[in-house]
This record gives sequence, C-alpha cells and structure tokens, in this order.
Amino acid sequence: MNKKESIKKYYYDVIPSYNIKGTLLYHSDIKYEVGCIVRISLRKKEVLGCIVNLLKQSPNINFRVKNILEQNYSYKFNKNTIDFLYWVSKYNLCNLGLVLKLIISNDKFLELKAKIFLAENNNYIYKLTGKQKEFINYLSENYLSYKDIVKESIYKKSFIDNLVKKNIIYKKHQLNKEFFKLDLRRIKLNKLNLYQEQAFKKILKLVKDKKTKPIYFDGITGSGKT
Repeated sequence: MNKKESIKKYYYDVIPSYNIKGTLLYHSDIKYEVGCIVRISLRKKEVLGCIVNLLKQSPNINFRVKNILEQNYSYKFNKNTIDFLYWVSKYNLCNLGLVLKLIISNDKFLELKAKIFLAENNNYIYKLTGKQKEFINYLSENYLSYKDIVKESIYKKSFIDNLVKKNIIYKKHQLNKEFFKLDLRRIKLNKLNLYQEQAFKKILKLVKDKKTKPIYFDGITGSGKT
C-alpha cells in the first residue's frame, strides 16, 4: 500500500445549497461533524452544503467522489434544524437542496462576520520540505488571520494557497462574536400554545417515520388527508 492509499478518507452525505433532490456523496481527509457547513463543488460551481451523515465505512462505488473544498466558518446546524429541512422539503414537496438554498443561498453575507484562519491538517502524511515545516511552526506560534499572514509575513500568497491546495493546511473561519450581541429584553417571541406544541411534535415524528405518506392540505379549510 502506498502513501496515497494509506490516507484515511471520510465519506459524507451532504445537502447542497442547490436546487437538487436529496443528498450527494463527498469525501475528505478531514473529519467533520454532522451539521457542519462546508464548501463543495457542484456542476462547475462552488456552493455551500450541510453535512447530514458520516458514513461508517467506505461505500462500494464505481464513480469518482469529489472532495470537500473546505469547512466554511464555524456555522453548524443542530439536529432540530436538519430535521426541519427534511420536514419543509417533504411537507412542501420540494427539493431538499432548494430548502437549504433558501436559508444559505451564498456565503457573501457571512464574510463580514468571520475571519479566515489557517490550521495544519494533522492527517497529512507526506514528507514536508524545510520551508513548509517553517510555515507550520509559524502558524502554531502566531495566531493571525489569513489576510494578516499574507500582509505581514515573508510568505507569499501563492505559497500559502499551494499548501491549501495540497491539503497540508486548511482554511477555517471564526465568527465575529460582536455580531451576536443581542438584547433579549427587546425581543418578544410568540410561544406555541399547548395544541400547537403537540401538533409540531407529531409532525416531527411523522417526518422521521419513513413509512408515513405525505400530508396534503386542501388550501381552504386547512384540513388534510394522507
């Protein structure tokens, strides 16, 4: 077994932020958590996606699986949010990717809320050059953003981008917490009443049950039938 074959690959089911049905298969040598927002390549475009499943073993497939380009920011959907995506898709009979696209159509609105940092890929096993080792040490000793490193250090942007391309290092994003300072006393949210809460829990249970047929509403009285 050569070095390339010995690199551990993780396979993920990813919902793309694109009008497409279901999930797509991607892999990475970086282990991500379920719910992480990542950047992926789809039909010659870069889009965001949400990881919804980590496969326990390598799939038996006969096609090339694309690599996850990078984790995008520190955003992560919890289980309830992921369940909600599936529920909206099933309830409205629309593609799962379209539901996600309505929430995160692109990452431009996120860029002002985060800084890009660089981190070493600990799963990389190839031998590093002296200059590459020096840069890894530089990262561990200086907690600077990607922009500041390019601006203030002796390392050229092309050299750093090449390390990212080779997966020696990867980009990570850190949210600017000042954008999330909320005065909860000024926020008034309507709580669900007892019957609404019961109905909501029942709908979630139906969504999780794959044997349940979709519910159709007549659009006038709000009554439905299965």
